[in-house]
Amino acid sequence: MGYKDRERYLDREHYSYVFDRSGNATSTILLDGKVLGIWDVDQPFIKIFFFENLEGRVLRETYSKARSIGRFMTGKEIEVKECHSMVPLTQRTAGAVMSPLKDTA
Repeated sequence: MGYKDRERYLDREHYSYVFDRSGNATSTILLDGKVLGIWDVDQPFIKIFFFENLEGRVLRETYSKARSIGRFMTGKEIEVKECHSMVPLTQRTAGAVMSPLKDTA
């Protein structure tokens, strides 16, 4: 994933949500080798942000995996919160990749 050409797993229009100005990447949601969105633990939630609308099995499985990751990271049950917008990482301060969804609703 360190290559400049990332289009095989990430649409160019979403680069600024995954990579900051220095090329650091944040936590991603992958399906079949493609980045669908990003996630972040911001207690009491695990937040997720999708690049496109997901439905059915993929959405249910993503929520299930997010709850599992949240439980692993916090040691307790955690609620999943889907964010519908975010400020691109390229427009934020250094280190934003560590908490990409911190100030989102």
